[in-house]
Amino acid sequence: MEDWIAMKIVRTLEIHSPIETVWGLLQDIPTVSQCLPGAQLTESPSDDHHQGTVSVEIGPMTATFDGAARITTNRAEYRGRIDGKGTDRRGGNQGELTMEYQLQSVAPDETSLAIDVDVDLSGSIARFGRSGLINQITDRLIVDFLECLEAKLAAVTGEEAASVSAHKIRGISLVLSSLGAGLAGWFRRLCSGGKNPPEDGDERDEDAGHH
Repeated sequence: MEDWIAMKIVRTLEIHSPIETVWGLLQDIPTVSQCLPGAQLTESPSDDHHQGTVSVEIGPMTATFDGAARITTNRAEYRGRIDGKGTDRRGGNQGELTMEYQLQSVAPDETSLAIDVDVDLSGSIARFGRSGLINQITDRLIVDFLECLEAKLAAVTGEEAASVSAHKIRGISLVLSSLGAGLAGWFRRLCSGGKNPPEDGDERDEDAGHH
């Protein structure tokens, strides 16, 4: 039986720029792709169809997806939708993504970006989704994406904005950082003799160990 997993990602991000500025940036697909770790835009046959690759290191494996995405937007409602599909031919993995996003002005220089993502993965990569590693990578990706957008919006010149890009995410480093956090929490509890309740970070580590 083929490995398969479906994932749901819902987040609301706060961006320190006016809504018109954020909307304009999100319509610049080549620029936005620079803020997606491991993504490379290869072709844009039209304004709403784009082709590219996405590479990500997950545990001991590297998956490189070749695929295409269709983007539809509603300017009046500051809303958009992305439908994408890709294949990792070397690893035999496949992925499909549907993402809807909504901008809302919360202050003259403050915009909220709400995203709702459905991801279907099949192949050996799905096993890492069950272990929770893909969720960790997704959380890191979102943080890096937001920081990259903020940096591009804050850039004074076009050259400065073009030089900003997301950092590559390495799955193995996330495994090691999670392991280190778990060991640190265990050591703190050991030294306290079990008298003090675990800190918030320790509770998360314990929960992660049960999955």
